[in-house]
Amino acid sequence: MQRSNGVRARRNIRNHEFSRGIDADAAIHHARQAVRLYGSDVDALDGIKSEWTLARVYTLTGPYHEALRQLATTMSKPGMFGPGALRLDPISGPIRNDPRFQEILEQRDNFSTR
Repeated sequence: MQRSNGVRARRNIRNHEFSRGIDADAAIHHARQAVRLYGSDVDALDGIKSEWTLARVYTLTGPYHEALRQLATTMSKPGMFGPGALRLDPISGPIRNDPRFQEILEQRDNFSTR
């Protein structure tokens, strides 16, 4: 099924808006739903965007262990999001000093050089 870039952009913006609102549970629910509907299992090329968004929603809403788990999964797949983007992403601030975050970056650095 083809989806326009506009639909994808609106979906990602909607997820981001929810994550900045009061209802963390709704933000997580919608981001998970986007992964189920449009994740890399469904769309190998663009699905990684929904998975990246889910990791960011987890980071913004506070279940940092879930954010790190999702980042590890997302970063283990080839795609447009590499360690540089993750290092510079201001949303990563709350988890940046976590040793698991550093391990994810190192693993992706090694993955990128293969």
